[in-house]
Amino acid sequence: MCTTCRDRLYQHNTPAPCPVCGTILRARDFREQTFEDTGVEREVDVRKRMARIFNKAQDDFDDLRDYNDYLEQVEELTFNLVYRVDVEQTEARVAKYEAENKISIQYNTERSQYEASELQRREQEQQRERQLQKDLAIQEELDQKIELEEKKVNNISNKKASSSKPADSIILHNNQISYRRSNARKLQRVEQAHTNVDPLSFIPTRRALNEDDHLPFDPFGGYGEDTPLYTLRDDYEDLHLVAIGKDISAQAGGFSVQDAHRRALFAAFSGLGCFISLEKADQVIE
Repeated sequence: MCTTCRDRLYQHNTPAPCPVCGTILRARDFREQTFEDTGVEREVDVRKRMARIFNKAQDDFDDLRDYNDYLEQVEELTFNLVYRVDVEQTEARVAKYEAENKISIQYNTERSQYEASELQRREQEQQRERQLQKDLAIQEELDQKIELEEKKVNNISNKKASSSKPADSIILHNNQISYRRSNARKLQRVEQAHTNVDPLSFIPTRRALNEDDHLPFDPFGGYGEDTPLYTLRDDYEDLHLVAIGKDISAQAGGFSVQDAHRRALFAAFSGLGCFISLEKADQVIE
């Protein structure tokens, strides 16, 4: 119904029958349509109304069977109202239930509102707690920076007090030390990246690629299952895996005895080419 017809038929919120179905309506009963399908719009309205009246929870029943029977009854009434099946009888049943359970309906409504407000309050508290932890972490980091600066200033002051050199030369000396340490760390990282260390001659190690190297692209970076550390044989004396390989259910799942041997050997030899000294990319030189 358009707004012009609504204002004309229901002036000053006076009750009047609907020109289509004859239902007594007021101006406050109208609202803007949300869904394009009016059938969906009607079903949503009916279900909202039924949810306000039949608002019992599972805790209100002695066992699950009674609660399921209650839900089935509510769904039956909802179906009748949505699809206009025995509307008068259904409305009478709904009105009777609402009159008989007026107190419990009000109590459940207030309980739902309280639970919703409590949930919102807990969420707000958790959000404030997370923000507080974040602020504390930022403040702690700032305090650490201030403490380091104070130690640096005190160190310079102590050196100035115990040395005959001027303060500018002491500050310059400290800056030079920091600069040399930074350059030493960078130089060590470069040397480690270009050093080809081979502690065990039979184990290949990673080396830095030169500009003249033109190697094919390897998505595994040289760490595939093919390796010179071992040679996979066609058969091994493994009675357990052979028995599993003959099982029809295992074959249906894609089990392969040779793949199992390949994975076992790969896992056994995979750590032999790793050296902790080569993995440390950042060494501090004092």
